[in-house]
Amino acid sequence: MASPTNTEAARDTEAYFHYYPFDAPAPPPIYVNAARDSYKSHDVDRRLMRVRDLRSLSPASFEAEEALSLDTAGIALIPHHPTSAPFDSAEQIAAHYYPEVEKLVKDLTHATQVHIFDHVVRRSAPGSSESTAAQTAARGPLYHVHVDSSPAAAAARIAAIVPGLPASARTQILNVWRPLRTVERDPLAVCDARSVRDEQLVRVKLVYDDHESESLAARWAEGHRWWYVSGQTRDELLVFRIYDSAGQRGVCHSAFVLPGNQGGAGRESIEVRCVVVFDGAEGEGG
Repeated sequence: MASPTNTEAARDTEAYFHYYPFDAPAPPPIYVNAARDSYKSHDVDRRLMRVRDLRSLSPASFEAEEALSLDTAGIALIPHHPTSAPFDSAEQIAAHYYPEVEKLVKDLTHATQVHIFDHVVRRSAPGSSESTAAQTAARGPLYHVHVDSSPAAAAARIAAIVPGLPASARTQILNVWRPLRTVERDPLAVCDARSVRDEQLVRVKLVYDDHESESLAARWAEGHRWWYVSGQTRDELLVFRIYDSAGQRGVCHSAFVLPGNQGGAGRESIEVRCVVVFDGAEGEGG
């Protein structure tokens, strides 16, 4: 994992995160691409958590004290200057940005195959904050603690994208997250996967226009270790694990309200999700 820059400007903070309540029934479905919000205020367990700035870590800390990496915590901070801007249309993104992400992920993981299957561009709705219906309709930042895919849904997606892989093949799904401009408010926080336990995760149905899938919501625990990148720029990528067939847990993440920064420009970001195949395994499409 590349070491963070500007350690002198590091800014640890405390912020509220929206967890799934302990006493709540099964979560309602989340309707993706629809102006619906399944996380009303009475459906969340709002907890004040410490959020450490990745810029606070020295290069030695990455390798020793914190041991933060994609293989351990499920998190990597990578410098990368995009050459394929602008991000004006889905067609431009697929044609020009996808190849950059594929190369970056191969270089980072030493995988033999990388298959990008979707992306989301998020923009804060004007004048809105936290989990409002306006944010949902605009595909704005998500303010509930979640993992993008449950293990079962991730394995099914991999089988559909790369059919015929041997059972022994190691696979992952990764999220490659980039701001489209320097983040002034509502940054993304990621939680060290080692600080979360399986029994704290709750399955949530996702309903799309043409299919259904499943993500994970999270219940609060005091030991969750949260990280973000203060003032994250367009040239700084957060790469984090959604799924690993080797059994390593996906990374919980969430937008959060940065104290004192709500007057800043709304956040704009792009996240690209990809299937990663290791060990020279070849599927039918390999």
